[in-house]
Order: sequence, then structure tokens, then C-alpha cells
Amino acid sequence: LNPFPPQIDFVEALSHIEPTKDIEGVHPAHAVHLLSTSTTDTTTLPRRPVVMDAFVELFAQAEVSLTRPNLNVTIVSDVEIIDNNPLANLMVRAAAAVVFPSTVNLSLVTLSNSSTRSTLRTADIVVVSLLRPRYLDRDWFKEGAVVLDFAPNVIGTKTLKNGRQVPELCGGVNVDSAISIVSKIFPIPSGIGPVMLGALARNLAESARYRRARLDDLGETTVSTVHASE
Repeated sequence: LNPFPPQIDFVEALSHIEPTKDIEGVHPAHAVHLLSTSTTDTTTLPRRPVVMDAFVELFAQAEVSLTRPNLNVTIVSDVEIIDNNPLANLMVRAAAAVVFPSTVNLSLVTLSNSSTRSTLRTADIVVVSLLRPRYLDRDWFKEGAVVLDFAPNVIGTKTLKNGRQVPELCGGVNVDSAISIVSKIFPIPSGIGPVMLGALARNLAESARYRRARLDDLGETTVSTVHASE
């Protein structure tokens, strides 16, 4: 649903959603949980942005260490994404600082900056969020770097074996070129996307259980299921 139509204010729209029904973790009520020192509010279901959890899970599964001394992490994005997509803005400006330990040298750059290529070539981990399909080739990366492609671009359609047509996606990294120099690459599709879907499914189940428990506490035992419309 992003970017939102110009007549709809993203933050105002979120305020009309019950926090416990927000399975993406972007409701303002959840912002406090971006702070490691925050305490749990028992009246709500605490939740971090699902993007953050997906990043942490993906790096853990791939055994990518985030605690190595002097680790350089760079997020490269397009100005249009940061300005127009509130979820991407949240990730690159706020959530990233929670995903990565405070010991990490974390930087955010855009392709409009002339020094971006040299910055990327010193990065141990590169998170790519670009609207330019297959734009970054091997010349943009340090040897042995870990690359995570984040923003999908629709470049056409493809036909599955059952005859159904689906969008063909790719990210901002030229995988065929970059794979010859980086140590690990999480491409689009099949990289972080499935992990995010798994995190969303988990949050949906948690929200249903939480709502069921709240109804039981209120004595509303006649409700046996949580309908999708709720």
C-alpha cells in the first residue's frame, strides 16, 4: 500500500488502527520498543517493526556476525524511497540503529552523492534499497562483503509451470556480477522476502492469541474465533 495516496496522511492513518492489530509493527504505540531500555506495557502487544526482526533473523540464519570489531555497515538508497516511502524511511533512519549493535560503524548514503561508490567499497555489510534494477555490479563492493538486497523492482512478468503469470522481480544489485566478489548475497527474490512473510505470519498468530486472551479476561467467552475482518 505504499506510497500512500497524497490525500492520506500515513501517521494519521496508523493512529486509527488498534496497535494489537498492527502486524507490521509500525504503529506509533510500538515506537517505544525500538529502545532497548523500554519496559513492556501490559495493555498492548509490544512489537518491533517486522523489517527489523527479518533482518536479525536472516543474518542469524546465515551466520553473519554483527559483533566483529570495526564492522562497517552501509545502507544505500534512492532519495525517492527515503522521501516517499514511510516504511523505508523508518528502516533506514531509525530501525537500522536497533538492528545493528552500537559498535558498528553505520552509514546511510544515496546514489546522488558522488562519494557513494567509495563508501560502499569500504563496507563489510551493504543493505541495498534502490529503484534501479540490477544497478550495482561488482565494482561497487568490497571483496568479501555481505550484500542484502531489500527493495523489489517489477521488471516484467513470467509464466509459471501451471500457466499462471506472476510479476518478475529483481533488486538493485546485479547478482550475476556481484557474486564474483562478495562472500554472501541475499537477492530479490528469495532473500529477505520469505523471512518477512514468516515474521508477518508469526505476528498475525500472536495478535490472534493476544486478542483471544483479552476477550477471555473480559468474560466474552462466546467468541470462538477471530475473523479476518477484525
